[in-house]
Amino acid sequence: MLLRYNRKKTLTLFAMKSNSNIMNNKINPLDLAKIIPFHNKNDTKVPVKQEAPRPMLYRDFVNLKSLLSISLVDQHFLAGTMTNLWAPGNFDKIKSSASKIKQLMASDPSVDECIRIFEDVNNYFDFILSKKSTWLDWLKSNIKEFQERFQEFNQHKADKSSQDALILMGDLSVFLDKFQKGCIENLSEIRDPTFSIITRVIQKHPNYLFLPHDPTYPEIYSIIDRAWNYGGWLDEAFDELNPVYQDLELSPKRIGILFGCSATTGYSWENENNISKIIIHLMMIVKSVIEKNGAAGFKKYIEIVHEEALSRGIDTQKELWSTGWKNKSRNDNNDGVNYPSRMRIRDMINLRDRLGLTLIDIQWLIGSLGHMSSVKDGGIIEDPTFALIIRYLIKYPEDLIIPKAPSASKFIEIVTPIWNQTKWKYLDFNLSRIGIMLGCTKIAGYSWTRQTTMPSQSVQHLMLIILKAIELDGKDGLENYLTILEEEARARQVGTERLWIKEGWSTFKRQGYVAK
Repeated sequence: MLLRYNRKKTLTLFAMKSNSNIMNNKINPLDLAKIIPFHNKNDTKVPVKQEAPRPMLYRDFVNLKSLLSISLVDQHFLAGTMTNLWAPGNFDKIKSSASKIKQLMASDPSVDECIRIFEDVNNYFDFILSKKSTWLDWLKSNIKEFQERFQEFNQHKADKSSQDALILMGDLSVFLDKFQKGCIENLSEIRDPTFSIITRVIQKHPNYLFLPHDPTYPEIYSIIDRAWNYGGWLDEAFDELNPVYQDLELSPKRIGILFGCSATTGYSWENENNISKIIIHLMMIVKSVIEKNGAAGFKKYIEIVHEEALSRGIDTQKELWSTGWKNKSRNDNNDGVNYPSRMRIRDMINLRDRLGLTLIDIQWLIGSLGHMSSVKDGGIIEDPTFALIIRYLIKYPEDLIIPKAPSASKFIEIVTPIWNQTKWKYLDFNLSRIGIMLGCTKIAGYSWTRQTTMPSQSVQHLMLIILKAIELDGKDGLENYLTILEEEARARQVGTERLWIKEGWSTFKRQGYVAK
């Protein structure tokens, strides 16, 4: 009778009986009233309905760049996958097209450029329609309206001065303007739980960002200066390479050359406004090596600089530290010198495979995939900074600066004792809950530990965020994370019992959210 009489109590008792801690007498069932509230039929209190948090939008992720004062490269790396970056990129492209059309309409609405942009947008929309993703529903319905109008416009565009063509052109320009605003305001709910959780956590706790700190130019100059002049280090280390270094003094000129740039570039870095990301990451490698190994670590890097210079036919005694990385032509057969080989794209690919790196990892490491444009015939890497990074990591892969998450088994080992100190300790931290904790299915944890599948990069980055929270705030850090996790569940209209005990994130599909 009791089971039928009070359904909520029945569900609670069922959950209690299925909990292994209770079955093993680790927890008194009566104590669970402090954790899972019982509802008495005579209770006259009306429960206060808690307003659900709003879902995370793509614009929230885009805004992290200014919130954290990070580069676009860092923001892309945080996303963990190119798919997660696709939607924000769409908004920028539509916004750019709408802006160009607006300017043209204000001057001469019959110009060919206006027609070309409309055609580009139409082709781009065809590309969008080929994508399979649930968040595109709103987008697709609006694209259909644009394409119907564009088809009508095509019938009149031959006569660019006709009244019908001008009216349709005006309609299309107004539509694009409204469309890009709609993308940003209405469409952009993040559907992937893992990506949404990353955005929500970093928005509330920016200090949980796991990316390494970008060194400033004064920091780099100071640490290299100490290594360069450390205890007569010139005599001890440079002598082994070239005696001429006894007469060299560190200067902004040589700092620039040291990182693969021209002899004048180092002076421009003093204002810190124009140091590219690839140079910052090479500085980060050198700073880390010196901090770990002192002058001996710096010597390792100098040897790599010399190898790269010699591979280009640059005399390291007379030319490198005076004129920098000017291109040289060399004759390998006649000068009797056994030159090191040039760095090629295949070396980067071999390094990627050896270290298990992804495309997002490579993009972050070299600052931009645009650096691939410096590659010449035969795959030779012309950019000295790019070549120095690859050459150094081939020889010293242990100095890789890309943050890497531990294995799923190691992650469980680290998190379990902290979990057992939190108010969630009544739930066993098992393989089904590690998947839920990281925004995935209940079975994901089993696949990861058996290594039948690997966690996606966004999942690995969420692991790093959790570990950073624990590193900074211990138990409170993990509780902060789990609180935000349940907030994400409420935003998706998933209750905590449904999240932790039943089906997790996998079966619920919510209605599209319209931002206010």
